Order: sequence, then C-alpha cells, then structure tokens
Amino acid sequence: MLVTKHGYRVRGGGSFFLCPVVVSVVFCFSLLFTPLAVLARVTGICSNCHTMHNSQSGQPVFSGGPAPNLLVNTCVGCHSSDTSETKLDIGGGSIVPIVHNTIEPNKPLAGGNFFWVEDTDHGDRYGHNVYGISAPDDEITAAPGSISCANSCHTSLALSVPGNGCQGCHNNLRHHGIDPDSGEPENSASGWYRFLSAPMDSEHLGNGGGPVNGVESADWEYEPSVTNHNVYYKGTGSDLLDIPESIGKFCGGCHAQFHSPGFETIYTDNGAGSDVSPWLRHPADYAIPDSGEFAAVLGTDYDPLVPVGKDLADKDNRGKIVDGDTVMCLSCHRAHGSPYVHMLRWNYDEMVAGTTDVAVVGTGCFKCHTTKDGD
Repeated sequence: MLVTKHGYRVRGGGSFFLCPVVVSVVFCFSLLFTPLAVLARVTGICSNCHTMHNSQSGQPVFSGGPAPNLLVNTCVGCHSSDTSETKLDIGGGSIVPIVHNTIEPNKPLAGGNFFWVEDTDHGDRYGHNVYGISAPDDEITAAPGSISCANSCHTSLALSVPGNGCQGCHNNLRHHGIDPDSGEPENSASGWYRFLSAPMDSEHLGNGGGPVNGVESADWEYEPSVTNHNVYYKGTGSDLLDIPESIGKFCGGCHAQFHSPGFETIYTDNGAGSDVSPWLRHPADYAIPDSGEFAAVLGTDYDPLVPVGKDLADKDNRGKIVDGDTVMCLSCHRAHGSPYVHMLRWNYDEMVAGTTDVAVVGTGCFKCHTTKDGD
C-alpha cells in the first residue's frame, strides 16, 4: 500500500497504486471536470501523468502498467481512495473527485459512490458493476431493461472487453480540453458533460446515441445547494436524434425499456406494448404536469437531492422548478451507486403514503407527489 506525501492513498483494480502528485493539472481518466477554464487544460510536467517507459530507478512507475497513452494510472486508480474523503486536494490547485471509496464516503458526490456495490453488506443492487471495481452482477445477466447487444457495455460495465468499465459511459475524454465559461453548457471542445457519450460512430449516432449535454457543478456537488448543482439538459422529449442529448436518453441507451414513454424506434416499447398506455413504468424525460398534485411543486426551490431536467438556456430559473422541467432517471437514482437499494437517492421504505414524519414529508417521492404524504 502506497501513501502519498499528501497523506492519502488511491487504488486501482485489486491493488493499491500511487496516484502522482500533480501541479496545476487535472489528470487521469473518468469523471474529472470543472467549469473554470483555468483547470481545463493540463499544465505542468508531463511526467505527472505520463511515463515514457514505465520505469524509474529500476522500478516500474505504475505497477499495473504499462497503461494506454503512457499514463501512470487508470481511471479507477486515480478516482479511488481508502479514506472517506470524496474531494482530494493534491496541491498545485488540483482537486480530484473520488467516486470509489473503500470505506463509507463522508460526502458522496453528485453521481454517488461505488462503495456500496462493492461492500459485502450491500452489493449488486446498490450500484453499477464496473470493471476494476466489482465483478459482474450475480443476480442478473444484462442491464435491466436493456436491448440486445451481447458482450458489450449494454450487457455489463464489469465485463473485460475493450472500451468498457469507466469508459463504457465516459467515452469522450478530453483532459486536455477547453472548458466553457462558468455556467455554460459543456461542448465538444471540453468533452461534453462529464465526458459522457456513446461511441461517436454511425451505428450509435444513427440509433440516437451521442454526447450528453449539461452544465457542471464546479465541486461535483460536494456542497450541493439551490445555487450549486449540476444543470441537467431536459432534451426535446421525443426527438430520437437529439444530439447532444439528455442524460435520461443516455441512460436509455442501456436501459431502453425503462425510458417511458419511449421514443420513435428502439425506445418505443417499454414493455407495455406500442398500443397501450405507456405508464407501465415511471416516466423519464417527461414534463412535470402543471395540474393535480404536481402543480404544487412548480415554482418551488430546486432540490439537488431530487434533480429535474431543465432548459439550459433559461439561466434565470436554475434555482427553481418551473413549468416544462422534466422528471428523469437521475431524479430518483444515483449514477454510480448509493446506500439505498436500486441506487435510489433516498430510502424507498420511508416513502409511506400519509406519513407525517417531518424528516420525510416533502422529500423523495413526495417532492413531486405532493398530496401523498401526510402534510
């Protein structure tokens, strides 16, 4: 086990590897991002991130290497820690977001944390299974609601196949990219939102796959608030070839049948059939109705624990839930994992109709289903 001069440790795969000290650099693969242009483009000594021959003083620089692109670590290695901290200051102005802690994290970031899917007291139902972190799911053989695409990320992100693991989702890496101005949506120069993208080939683009649109929180929602949160693009709601796309449609690439009410081609059949009501499953990328119990949520403060899809051009209402905002996959789920079953953002067992528990009223499901609690 290796300890850096800054007092933390990181790990990759099944072994512990040293993540290098970086001076004014944002490094390694996966989720690293910030809307401040000063940190977008890697600066400093090249050897902070790269090694020519993976050898120094007769010892390997990276014991798991050599690695692609002459890197000194992996996605998992750089974004893991055996502390509880989820935002590590490694000096020189560089902050690393941690998405996989080996002990329970103190402040999970916006995507949650892979700790719970690997933890023996929780397991497969508590997060995505990702290569280098956890084995394939023991309970299911393919992504829930998935389309047929054997031996690929559509089957499992934990399979040892090229382009899988972290890059099964974070496919458009731009660590040398140029971020937009603060508060502006990500773009092709920055690698799009969180580097999330389907492979940019004709097969994926022709079926609605593509990069994800959105505005990033500068601290990965380490301290979320009504003014500090990701802004998720709500999409068009029906246009299959909406590129860049919403985060909900991106999730639908692997969980197509869960993407109610569906889209024109492969997303249409959500299990209810094309000629019956689409409400077999909870809707996603669907506008919050301005009627009934749902109307009461419109005009209220934005809650990062129950995020909604928004019009990115409407900067004045990013702190409010307004007419046209949408419910989406991440309104209820964390992307990486959570302490709650099915990667939910809250304890579903507490969502009991008529509850008067002050800690539950108005939270979780009751944020939108405003007449179902006992308030």
